[in-house]
Amino acid sequence: MGQRSKSYIIFAAAICCFVCFKEVQSQTPSHNDCKWELSLGGGYFSPAREGFREYYGSNAQFEIDAAYKISSLLRAGADFSYTRLRKSEYPVKFTMISFAPTIKLVFRMAQTMAPYLGGGVGYYKGTVKVCAESAQGKFSQNGVGLKGYGGFRYPLTERMFLAVEGRYCHTFLGDPDKGDFGNVGGFSGMAKLGMFF
Repeated sequence: MGQRSKSYIIFAAAICCFVCFKEVQSQTPSHNDCKWELSLGGGYFSPAREGFREYYGSNAQFEIDAAYKISSLLRAGADFSYTRLRKSEYPVKFTMISFAPTIKLVFRMAQTMAPYLGGGVGYYKGTVKVCAESAQGKFSQNGVGLKGYGGFRYPLTERMFLAVEGRYCHTFLGDPDKGDFGNVGGFSGMAKLGMFF
């Protein structure tokens, strides 16, 4: 089984557990009384740097994030994301993980949706792995990255929501002219299934 298939299976299993947990915990207070929120997301990532995008392409991105309700408007949280890029014509693949504390503003403009904006600074690690039969190897670099995002949340039940989100991240992983990764961030669109508790 390929790495991509394993990633999709793990993500699908997490969604199933998430939904089952919702059914078990259905007799709980309204989300207005809940302090925490947790969401799982999947989407499509495209690198911002043209040369990097042409070599590695665009592909899937997955994320788990949690946030604590400080006020009706403000949330403080953190997210963990995984991105995997590979073009079939090249014998290398690129993966990136990130962990970023974030601040999010949720605007309740209507009962049926809640627009939000957020951003944060976090840890990013990029890894290139050579997959050729004649050569095997791996090279990693880590550093700081910035993340900004915005989207809309739609309530599904008193405790569950669906979010559609657009985002941009920028990484500082050295100087590409010296063989470093540089900025391997980019744009992504993502759908998330979330829960209040």
